[in-house]
Amino acid sequence: MNKVLILLFSAFALSSCEMEDEKDRPCPIVASEKIPDEVMTGFKTEYPADSVITWFNKDNNGYVALFNHNNTKKLAQFDNKGIFVKEEPEMEQDGEHHDDDDKGCDCETDKDEDDKH
Repeated sequence: MNKVLILLFSAFALSSCEMEDEKDRPCPIVASEKIPDEVMTGFKTEYPADSVITWFNKDNNGYVALFNHNNTKKLAQFDNKGIFVKEEPEMEQDGEHHDDDDKGCDCETDKDEDDKH
């Protein structure tokens, strides 16, 4: 009986780790030249004076731009048609942006790398 309980507990613990790993997967970085024109236009419409440091692919449902706005790093999300979704300050200590809804990938930024741009 004890072996069965240990086996069940181990299986549960392992599955919990796998679920946590899924939430913590980073969004892929995308080169500027691969961003669709609609998304670029959406960014320039929303932030005409700003330029993007890094683009991320958000689970093939859109794109997230890391950029400087008034000396503050921010993240702005756009859908695949270039429609603005939301903006958030990039303020996590370790340089990770975590979505409120816990769905999909996280836009992880390396602050040391960002400061070089």
